[in-house]
Parts: sequence; C-alpha cells; structure tokens
Amino acid sequence: MNKILALSLLLPIALLLCSCAKQGFPPGGPADRTPPEVVSTSPPCNSTGVSLDAQIEVGFSERMDRDSVKEAIYICPVLERPPELSWKGRRLFIKPLQRLSPDQTYVVTIGTGAQDQQGNPLARAYSFAFSTGSRMDLGRIGGSVISAAGPQPGAIVWAYRLERGQEPDPAKDAPRYVSAADREGNYLLSFLSLGTYRVFAFLDKDGDGRYTPEQEALAVPPGDVALTDSASFVQMADLFPVVRDTTRPQLLAVKASDQDHLELTFDEPVDISSAKIVIVGEDTLSTLAKYILPGEEAKVQLLTERQQPGEYNLVLDGISDLSGNPLAAAPSENFTFRGSPVADTIAPEVVAISPKNNARNVHLDQPIEITFSEAMGDSV
Repeated sequence: MNKILALSLLLPIALLLCSCAKQGFPPGGPADRTPPEVVSTSPPCNSTGVSLDAQIEVGFSERMDRDSVKEAIYICPVLERPPELSWKGRRLFIKPLQRLSPDQTYVVTIGTGAQDQQGNPLARAYSFAFSTGSRMDLGRIGGSVISAAGPQPGAIVWAYRLERGQEPDPAKDAPRYVSAADREGNYLLSFLSLGTYRVFAFLDKDGDGRYTPEQEALAVPPGDVALTDSASFVQMADLFPVVRDTTRPQLLAVKASDQDHLELTFDEPVDISSAKIVIVGEDTLSTLAKYILPGEEAKVQLLTERQQPGEYNLVLDGISDLSGNPLAAAPSENFTFRGSPVADTIAPEVVAISPKNNARNVHLDQPIEITFSEAMGDSV
C-alpha cells in the first residue's frame, strides 16, 4: 500500500488556481519567514484529455526541502505503485510507474508538511486536478470528524468506491481517495467519480498514515454514500472515531459444577442471545437453559439434562463478544468436559430485584423483576 499522508487543511471546494511567486529577503537580510508556494503545475489545473503516460510537474516559488516534499505529496486515486520523484531546481517531476487509467480524474495534493530549505512550510495544502478523459469528475463528499473532546483536526478520511460487492477493510485495504480534517474538523473529498462510496475516518496516533486496529480510533458511518448526476455532493453526518475491539473472544474453561449444570468461562463478556449449543456424549445432552452469571459477564451457566459420568463434546455457535466479534475457532478436538456425578445441593439465591426495596415514585406500569443466582423451575 502506498504511503498515505494526512493533510492539515481542507481541500478547496472551488476549482483550484495557481498562485504567483513571492520574493524572500536577499542574502544577509532578515531571516526568510515567507512560506513557499506552488506557482505552476503540469498538467495545468483542470486539464482534460491528459495522456495516460503523462509526467506530472510541480513548480515552487523557491527551492524546497526535498525529503519534506516527498513525505507531503500524494495522488488520488491512490496509485498501486509509488511514483518516481526527481528534481530540477525548483521543479518537482513525478513519474508514475504505471499508465494512468482512462477516463479518470486525478487529484495531486501537496500538504503543509512540505517545507522550503529554510524550514518554512506551505501556508496551506495545495491541490490540483486533471482528467485523462474528456471531462472532470466533480463528485464531492463532505462532513466533520468530532469526538466528545470536540473537532478532530488532522483526522484522516478514506473513501472506497464499492464495486462488485466489495467489503473494504481499512486495516488491510488501500483506499481510493484520501482527505483529512481541517482545524475545525471538517473534511472534503473532491473530484470523485459517480458511484457508491464507503467512508472511514481515523485518528492516526502513530503518524504512519495507516489505520492500526485496537490502538487507533476509527469512525464507521451508518451507511454508504451514493453520488449521482442529481446528487453529486453529499454532506455526511458527523463521524465519531472510537477505538474498536476486533479480537475474537475465547473459551477458557468448561466445568461441570454438578450433574445438572455446566459453567463456561470466556476471556471477556459475551453475548449469548443467538447462541446454539450442542452437547454430545454417548447420547445428545439437551440444554434446558442458558444465562450469564449475575455479576460475572464472562461466565455462562448452562442448565442441562442429568449428566452421566463420561466425556462429552461441546459444540458452540452464535456466541460473540459485546463488539460483535464471533467466538474464536475451536481446537480440532472441540471443547470437551467430563460429566459430574455430584448432585446439585446449593440453594438458589435472589441476587437482584427491580424496583429496589423501598423505592418511591415507581411508575404504575413498572414490571417487577427478580433475578436469581441460577435458572429456576416452574414452582417459582
């Protein structure tokens, strides 16, 4: 995957114009504090019919720190192979190592990380677009990235064009388009072709331009975005990045506590609402009830038919953690346990009631709930 770098400023909505060069102080005068500018591009801004073998050229107003420019430039859609960069004075030459795609609009961006030889960065990110077809793609997706702490400037925004049932994974798949949130947390993906897109935003804590699962906060919108002739600009709802759990839960232990109960211990709290449980020994052992132990959300209690001494195999399906990650694959021998000959002699207890004892102003429709320490029979 190509290196993808975040911008510190929003890409402009309007078609981009090239700026005039600014003169710095002469040698021996005050220190140069004038930010460099992009003064020319080839192909020119908004060109169409560009050759598939075109070389891209960017002219700056002064000599640049080449390493900083290399780290601050990218092309969208992202190229499969990083382009070759070369310099001649103030001019940067970008040579794609593959032919450009036909009828495709490309956006070249130089971020504010690009500096001149005195260490002055660009005052703002500079972008220009051109097309290998007869017209420019003008689709746009905009929105904001925020959290409980407020706007998230610098958040990286990725867009994938969905084709042939694609299900992109930001932890593995390179995006087609890239943008970043500005100082107010706003972002804009511009010059997009019409189609359906899935957008993600993440906070790049380690600055490597890639999403790191379970370490960096990721925002996933509730739905995809369709750009059409009649709706070529879509303003999305706010994106809220959160650190997401992607690790599957594991079953740590299976124990027959008595001849009627089986206790399953997981490495994290689990959801058993869709669980399918099969217990097989000499005969199939039916599961009469399943429930989470009160106060121990990582433990599941099963009420079974009367167990017989001997070995049983436990087959689990439909169990996930609270983030929706399915149970990790079982070892080849599945989960095994030995039936217990011990009778259940522990009396059940009431562990919670609702409404609480002595509660006041209880709603007239409030149901009464009593939670026991284990499954109860009809005699209750």
